[in-house]
Amino acid sequence: MAQDESSQQQSTVVASYSTRHDAEMARDYLDEAGISASIRVDDAGGMHPELQGIHGVHLVVLSNVARQAHEGLQEAGMLPRSKDDINAEAGDPIAEATPWSAVWALLATFALIGALTALFLFLFS
Repeated sequence: MAQDESSQQQSTVVASYSTRHDAEMARDYLDEAGISASIRVDDAGGMHPELQGIHGVHLVVLSNVARQAHEGLQEAGMLPRSKDDINAEAGDPIAEATPWSAVWALLATFALIGALTALFLFLFS
């Protein structure tokens, strides 16, 4: 029993989105461009949509059109932004932290504990 060529082709994840809505918009864009795409998501059949952000919503195409699909989504500005890009724009506080930041945080914690201890002793003595 011979299989046809299309059933032997591999599928490729072109992009992973944090919501089904974004993935569906990208899929519809690709469908309009003549590229068949599907969505793969593990959210317990829609019962737990919060899992979409954890596992991602994957946009899948056949491997032979993956490059074309990726380029089309990139030109349309429909590729998901990476966490690095978002953090760079927002000013990632962890990336901007210096070794002295931890020292200042520790000193501020001790000052707060001292102030609360003094207040406690004042109120209950």
